[in-house]
Amino acid sequence: MKLDKRLDKELDKGAASTVTKHSKAYWLPRVYRPVIAGKQVDNYCVRMSCGGLQRSLSLRTPNRETAAQTARDWYVYLSTNGWAAFDATYRGMTPAPTIRTPRAVKFRGVTVGDFLTAARNESDLAHKTFDDYARCLRFIVSELRAMTKPRSRHDYRNGGRKAWAAAIDATHLDAITPDQIRVWKRAYVARAGHDELLRRRYTVSCNSYLRRARALFSKSKVIAKLRTVKLPAVLPFDGVELERRTDTKFYGCGVDAVTLLRAAVDELSDHHDSVEMLKVFLLAITLGLRRREIDMLEWQSFDFVAGTLRIMPTKWYQLKTPESASELPVEPEVLELFRG
Repeated sequence: MKLDKRLDKELDKGAASTVTKHSKAYWLPRVYRPVIAGKQVDNYCVRMSCGGLQRSLSLRTPNRETAAQTARDWYVYLSTNGWAAFDATYRGMTPAPTIRTPRAVKFRGVTVGDFLTAARNESDLAHKTFDDYARCLRFIVSELRAMTKPRSRHDYRNGGRKAWAAAIDATHLDAITPDQIRVWKRAYVARAGHDELLRRRYTVSCNSYLRRARALFSKSKVIAKLRTVKLPAVLPFDGVELERRTDTKFYGCGVDAVTLLRAAVDELSDHHDSVEMLKVFLLAITLGLRRREIDMLEWQSFDFVAGTLRIMPTKWYQLKTPESASELPVEPEVLELFRG
C-alpha cells in the first residue's frame, strides 16, 4: 500500500503540469493488472477515490488503451455523482433504500454547523453551489471570531483544520448579528489602506464573500425548505448591503492578447504533452468559457462546417443556468487549430 501511494505521488508530479484527471493520458499509466495467488490477471484495474472512500475497480478489458479511456469516463461520472450513482450505473448494483425518520426541530442554540447541515440536506441548492456558499460563510465567521479573539499563527498547526472547522461550526447563529457583519466588511476593506487599486480589489473580494454567504439565507430556496432547525428572527445578513464600488472600469491587464496567443501557440503546440493545455488556453482566451465548461466540453460541441461551438448540457455536464446555453462563433484560425 505504501508503495502504491508513493507511485501515485510520483505519477501526479509528472502529470501535474500536462494533463488532468479528465484526460485519458492521466489514467494510462495508472491502470494495472493485479496479481492474485501469484498470477497476473488478464483484465486491467484502477484505484479511484471519492468522498473519502477509495476502491479498486476492474475495468473488464485486457487492452490498456481501452482501460484508460474507461477509467477516464468512470472518474468523470464518479466525481460528479458519487459512489451510489456510480454503482447503479456501471456496477449493476441497486442502492439500498434509505428510510427517513422524522427529526426533531431544533429551536434553541442553533449553530452554524446545524444550519449548514440542514441547508445542505433540505434546501434546493445544488451541493456544489452549497459548498461554495458554505465556505464563504465559514470564512466570514472565522474573521468575526478573530476580531474578538486574535488568532495565533500556531492555532491551525496545533489544532488542524478539523478543529478549526469544528470551532466555527459550534458558533451560535444568533451570535452573528448584522452589525457585526457591517463592522467586519469595513475592517476588511480598510486593510487596503490608502492604495486605491488595492482597495478596489479588497472591495470586490468583500462583496463576493458577502453575496455568496448571504445566498445561504435565501427565503425561497433555503429558509422556506428547512424542516429540522428554527432560525433566529434576525438573520446574520438582514439589511447588510454590499460595499459600493466607486470604479468598475476595466483598465486592461497590461498584456497584448494577440502577442500572448501567439506565444502560447508557439510554446505549447510543439509538444504532444502540452496539447491539452493549449486547448484549455484557447477556449478560455478566445471564447471566455468557464473552467468547468472547458473540462467537460466534448468534440460534438464543435460544428466545423458552421464555424461554431455549442455550450449545451451533456451526459457529464449540467449547465450552470439555463442562460448558459449558447452557440459561439469561432475564429477560422482557432477552428483550424482544433481541427488539427
